Amino acid sequence: MTAATNVLDLAQHRTIMDNRSAETAGRDMVLAQAFVRASRAPGTEVVAVNERLLMSTSAAARCLGAVDQAALWRWARECSSARVAMLPLGGRAPLKTELVPIFDATVRVGVLVTLDLSRPHPLHCVSQHEERLFVSVLPGTSRQASQLRADVARASDVDANILITGEQGTGKGTVARRILDLVGDRGNTIDEFDAHDAEQDGWTDRVAAALCHGHVLVTHFDTLPDSGRSTLLTAAAHSLRGRLVATAEYSNVAGPNDREFSFRITLPPLRDRLEDLPAIATQVLARKIVNGKGKRLTAGVRRHLWRYSWPGNITELEVVLSRAVLRAPTAVIDEFCIQLPAGIEAGLGAHRRSLVESAELDVLRDALDRCGGNKLAAADMLGISRSTLYRKVRALGI
Repeated sequence: MTAATNVLDLAQHRTIMDNRSAETAGRDMVLAQAFVRASRAPGTEVVAVNERLLMSTSAAARCLGAVDQAALWRWARECSSARVAMLPLGGRAPLKTELVPIFDATVRVGVLVTLDLSRPHPLHCVSQHEERLFVSVLPGTSRQASQLRADVARASDVDANILITGEQGTGKGTVARRILDLVGDRGNTIDEFDAHDAEQDGWTDRVAAALCHGHVLVTHFDTLPDSGRSTLLTAAAHSLRGRLVATAEYSNVAGPNDREFSFRITLPPLRDRLEDLPAIATQVLARKIVNGKGKRLTAGVRRHLWRYSWPGNITELEVVLSRAVLRAPTAVIDEFCIQLPAGIEAGLGAHRRSLVESAELDVLRDALDRCGGNKLAAADMLGISRSTLYRKVRALGI
């Protein structure tokens, strides 16, 4: 009897959860339909947002920049009736907007935010020069990398507290320091604190005092207790000279003064921007000069690196490449110089070369190194045709 009751309870629970999922999907659909209708009007730039969704027209997305979904929803959810308001665009000049709550019967399912872009936004465009300032910390040719550099350039140019979030190893600290380097060029002092040291006596007071006379970087901000975060955000809000730049693995650092972070940037994990991996690897290798000579990756190695998910992100890539540089006997790093986790390495070493292939590989590498990577010159040096060289290069994965 008890077992039968448990089965019935489980069935009822599943039914309730299914009904809730259906209700959520239905409400999201109502918001999506309202967004589609609104976006059809000529010249209308609109955003639809709730706690689960963020939809926007292309021009609205560019204007929003680094304002994330959670921050936008926290601001928009206060809207209980249609009204005109100024949207705080992540530390930039506020933008005139019209907010319209969307209802499904009596339940509010989200808010439509219509942006007034009739006047150009003073920070809407970031020059190529400003974006290039951040190529060293955010390399890559993808649109995502370009947008990140533009967002970071804007962050360095506004008087706002900044929160930089992302998984471990995505480069949060590097980006934060680059922002503050540019700010420091304007004559401001800069202090750096690690929230992992917050248990030390007087740590919070020292950080708050530093904010009174200059800019402060606090790493691992999300590890602070609520009281510590509140104290620092209050100090930042009342500082006339200082700006708080914080890094965190998680963007949810909610507290009574959470809105003091008016500019937020989220760095994506490396697995979501593998298109930029060659540029990132090239930059890492440029810093690993051995005996005055640099190293380069073969096309085969790049393909294998793309297959890996990089849970440790850019930090893990730097470790792997640093070890490969030390293992590579020549200027060329091939797959036998790369050490990845066992499951991946099995794939890399699946093909074992014969002695003849290994000898050919050494000769071709030496010729290419002597000719600076010029395949035509290397073919002439070896006394073989260019087509033969190309065929062997492809076969050996150089």
